[in-house]
Amino acid sequence: MLLFKDGSVFPFSENKKKYYDFDQSPGEIASGKLSKGEFLVLITDRILSPLGITNNSLLTGIKEKVASNKNFLKSSKDLTLGIAKYIDSVAKTKGIGHILDILSIIVIRRK
Repeated sequence: MLLFKDGSVFPFSENKKKYYDFDQSPGEIASGKLSKGEFLVLITDRILSPLGITNNSLLTGIKEKVASNKNFLKSSKDLTLGIAKYIDSVAKTKGIGHILDILSIIVIRRK
């Protein structure tokens, strides 16, 4: 999960908790608070293995992409499209043409 605040990108949570557990056992739920103007971004981890990248390298690439174009922070729609375009460009450089079929992004902005 990513947190966009004042034009910068931060990991929302550094813990190793599972956010969804398919087992019947009681799961753990992470909580946090978004301040005005912040975005919470959830991106599926299913794209990491097809792209052959790590979570940290994906986060670094997204940070650089958002830092280079502040227009992405105008709305949650613009941020979602910017992240999807970045991930698609990474996939195309690796010869993968269908990465958007398995990509899921949720962007929440507090106004």
